[in-house]
Amino acid sequence: MLDEAVIAAGCAATAALIVGPRALARSAQELRSLVPLGARAWWLAGAALVAIAFAARFYVAPREVLATAALTTAGFAALYAIARRFESIAEAAWSATQRIGWPTIAAGTSIAALLVSRFVLDEFPHVSDEVAYQFQAKSIAGGHWWLPAPPFADRFELPHVMVQAGPSGDARWYGIFPPGWPLLLATGFRVGAPWLVNPLLAFATVALFARFLRRTGLDPVEQKLALLVMTLAPCFIVLSATTMSHSASLFFFVALLWGAANLEQSGSWRHALVVAAALAAGLLIRGFDFVAAGAPIGLWFAIKAVRGTGRGRAWAALAVFAIGGGVAIGATLLYQRELSGDAFEVPAVRYFEHQGTGRFGIGFGADMGTSDHGPEWPGYWPTDIPRVTGYRLIAWSKDLGNLPFGALLLGGLTLASFRRERRAWVRLTWGCGASVIGAYALHFYPGIAYGARHYFLALPAFAIAVAVAIGAIARASPDSSRLAATKALWLALVVHALLFGLAPRLHEFSGRYRGVSGELRDAVAAKGLDHAIVFVVKQDKGFKFAGPLNQLPLAEQRVIFARDRGALNADVEAQFSGRESWSIQVPRRGQPFEWKRLR
Repeated sequence: MLDEAVIAAGCAATAALIVGPRALARSAQELRSLVPLGARAWWLAGAALVAIAFAARFYVAPREVLATAALTTAGFAALYAIARRFESIAEAAWSATQRIGWPTIAAGTSIAALLVSRFVLDEFPHVSDEVAYQFQAKSIAGGHWWLPAPPFADRFELPHVMVQAGPSGDARWYGIFPPGWPLLLATGFRVGAPWLVNPLLAFATVALFARFLRRTGLDPVEQKLALLVMTLAPCFIVLSATTMSHSASLFFFVALLWGAANLEQSGSWRHALVVAAALAAGLLIRGFDFVAAGAPIGLWFAIKAVRGTGRGRAWAALAVFAIGGGVAIGATLLYQRELSGDAFEVPAVRYFEHQGTGRFGIGFGADMGTSDHGPEWPGYWPTDIPRVTGYRLIAWSKDLGNLPFGALLLGGLTLASFRRERRAWVRLTWGCGASVIGAYALHFYPGIAYGARHYFLALPAFAIAVAVAIGAIARASPDSSRLAATKALWLALVVHALLFGLAPRLHEFSGRYRGVSGELRDAVAAKGLDHAIVFVVKQDKGFKFAGPLNQLPLAEQRVIFARDRGALNADVEAQFSGRESWSIQVPRRGQPFEWKRLR
């Protein structure tokens, strides 16, 4: 909250100096009047915010959440007042929004992601899922779905990577996640640039989203607004800078939207191929997310097939969905059989159920949840939904630009206008977003890492909702003064997303986010070690600094990292004989690494 308080104070002080307190108050009143439904919408959004904050009090301090919402709202009001004072700047920003093309937006987003990857995230995995994804990608880049477990495998243990006996009794070493994203990431490892894969996918996502927006019935102004809202969302830039699977999942979801919209209108076999491929790929990357996001599209085609117009194309679309889903299911079963010999054994379920004390997955029960995900589990019931969903929604509002009150207000306006909205693919996209949020109410773990990443496939729905809301305000403001207010509103939203959304999130993810960084990698490079083995003393997240640095297979890399086990290190030294042997302990941030030569 400290960042938001400083930024809000700066905005308020600037607004008071430039426009004066009275003009600031008038601008706030005008801003409130721009929202349809009047004061009732504001009161309902405020009540929803209070309810969510207190529902999530297990995870957050309600007063801090409400204070942050008040600060960001006040900051937005100040930015709006400044934008109203400088109408020429607001007009220029509005005009630039209409002139800028998707290639420029896509290139800017990719460059921003690359910069964040290099200078904020240190081109290093900070989240356990990333560590496992990179392990799987390295294995696949070497031509293997799994690797023989190394001797003394516990010295090389990684999060979300397991050792299990194969069908012939051999010990197999593999990551627990589906193969779709590791396959894509492996292409980056093959060319020595895994950090480049997601920024390139961000570029492709923007390109496809721009093409999809043309099929929704949105006017050109709304299309540009939606495109910019999505790319300015902090979560879009940050997740595109990581090696997490969510950016790939979003790309294939947007491809599914674009392909399905075209298939519904043209019935082309090319678009059918796009739909089948996007569905299969999405299910192989993040299956649950993709089922949740795609369900409204499938349901819509099913309704059209039964009682709507264009039944032939609807039945063809359902057949394409079945083909894509069948390919994904078949590939998943083959992959799981390759790993363990049992096609129906899900690696993630086996891993968490063996690591924790409960059951991993979707649903409710006294044994649902694992101790790995927090001391409150196991035990997940429908009464737990408000606290978990509330926590996700609070984090999600930060991911979207850090305007919690505005996000809830937008949600209410979207819900109120849903039945009046006549553009089918606008409504469908909104339904997909709502489906993602609703489906994750069945999952006990909030999944807050790089933000509320479980809701990432709801981003297109949010972007379109903002565009529709601003478009409606602009159309309802025929006089020049009201139209100028709409343009000022847009400029304030853009600046707010950068100041209150992106800047604090980048600060949060910088340094030792989740307890790790690339400091050990840099220290080893500076020391110039070659043909060595480094034992890392266990301290907090110590081996999480080291494990991702291991290349595969271990015996072929220049420097091997292993967990320090004191006198037992001799076993590993003997296994990898002929190497220099060092011990190191990860220090506090800013302090030098302490090297100890063992042999």
